[in-house]
Amino acid sequence: MAIIQTEMVAAAKWIASHTDSNDLIAVHDIGAVGYFSDRTLIDLAGLVSPEVIPFLRDETRLAEYLAAREADYLMTFPGWYPKLVEGRTPAFQSHAPYSPAAGGENMAVYPW
Repeated sequence: MAIIQTEMVAAAKWIASHTDSNDLIAVHDIGAVGYFSDRTLIDLAGLVSPEVIPFLRDETRLAEYLAAREADYLMTFPGWYPKLVEGRTPAFQSHAPYSPAAGGENMAVYPW
């Protein structure tokens, strides 16, 4: 529960208060962002964006897709999409200790 609250929920609340209501947000785990942000989402896991399913783990094609859709932000754990976040500076990153203590990393939101 601590990881969800301090990573997914914290990032979703940051998106809700720091992005424009018409911004398009790409995210792998849409639960908290969908609930808290009231933003239009691109679901990189394909649940509500099934068109990405054929290239779920192909970061080159995902980058092309995000560019074509004119995404404004990407929310992810950096290690999930290392090529997508390479060279990008997060606009937000959680610094909570729970995910790293469990072997994970902190959630980040990148301008796309």
